[in-house]
Amino acid sequence: VVISVTRDITERKKAEELLRESEGKYRSLAESSEDYIMRYDRQHRHTYMNPASLKASGLSENDIIGKTHRESGSFSDELCNFWEEKIEYVFDTGKPFQAEFEWESADGLVVLDWRLMPEFSEDRSVKSVLGVSRDITERKKTTELIRESEQRYRHLVESVIDYIYTVQVENGHPVPTSHGSACVAVTGYTSEEYKADENLWYRMIYSEDRHLVMEQVTKALSGVIVPPLEHRIIHKDGSVCWVRSALVLHYDEKGCLLSYDGMISNITERKAAEDNLRESEARYRSYTEVTGQIAWVTNAAGEVVEDVPSLRRFSGQTYEETRGSGWAKALHPDDIDRTLKVWQNSVTARSPYEVEYRMRRHDGVYRDLLARGFPVLSEDGGIREWVGTCIDITERKQAVEALRVSEAELHDNFFAQATINMILSESLENAPLEVILQKAL
Repeated sequence: VVISVTRDITERKKAEELLRESEGKYRSLAESSEDYIMRYDRQHRHTYMNPASLKASGLSENDIIGKTHRESGSFSDELCNFWEEKIEYVFDTGKPFQAEFEWESADGLVVLDWRLMPEFSEDRSVKSVLGVSRDITERKKTTELIRESEQRYRHLVESVIDYIYTVQVENGHPVPTSHGSACVAVTGYTSEEYKADENLWYRMIYSEDRHLVMEQVTKALSGVIVPPLEHRIIHKDGSVCWVRSALVLHYDEKGCLLSYDGMISNITERKAAEDNLRESEARYRSYTEVTGQIAWVTNAAGEVVEDVPSLRRFSGQTYEETRGSGWAKALHPDDIDRTLKVWQNSVTARSPYEVEYRMRRHDGVYRDLLARGFPVLSEDGGIREWVGTCIDITERKQAVEALRVSEAELHDNFFAQATINMILSESLENAPLEVILQKAL
């Protein structure tokens, strides 16, 4: 008796064929991929590496297939420990893993995006782990360049002190104005806020300066070229800022005004610096007035180019007479050459200047002066100018001379008295008692 059992395995055959086709497609994809693709078994051994991964590692299939990273002897212990730990994690948890790390490939140092994915058997246990690494070195460089670019842009935006607005003109009258996006950096208001409120630009002008701005605008609308105007505005945060408004007019072929652009520059810091400088100069002038000093300034070459009122008041010279080295003509003839030589040596050596000389006062009397000067350096290390003072030391020198004469007279009187005493002593030494008593009386 023959018993025959026939089973329809058509579906299984189809499934197997589909599986072979799928694996074939996968292998073709893996073989042609530029990503590094590998598969690991439960003992962390490589069961597959595609050509890209073999090329990057500088290994052949015989060097790595069936071996762990450590067994191949081609990788550092640190990387082997890292890889084994993460492969084991995927086997134990059945969860994927992703990390970025640097790796010294055959072509040099690269940054890899490394992903591990579990491959399950029918019983849902992890039978292998598929690894895919992608070289993201260029992407990381690009990302870093973008980050640096964005940082430079932020710094640029933060440092913006100018913005442009445009006013269209029709029949001599302004129509809605457009404000550049940088307006927020200067005024605190956005271009949208200006668009929504056409009178905002006027209200933000400091009340005491509005007539100046309106005068500039009126002249511009009439087609007259106007100089830049410096005025104050109220920032959105309530603070008072100084701005410089420069207008550029645009005309049609007939010479009629079409529009004008306004460049608004934030000059608050410059104004503050100017105020501080004026206060400092005022204090310095007051100091020199109180102390009677002559304060002077020259250019880098040591020539007087600015008016020195205190010098003119002292010497009686005019501004033109003091220019250059003209001030030296008021010196005593015996002091001119020596003084100018000391001054020129200081200018050449860029060293502090100090000299005493006699200068003719406005009343014709020569006074003794002590002159001191120091170089003021610019940011590049060069000399920007020289500043200094001249102090009238006539009374001091006279006092010193009087003291010297007094000390000399005292010295002479002391020795004269000592000589007399010595003579008297010698003359009385052998004299009779009656004579000594008579002289004493």
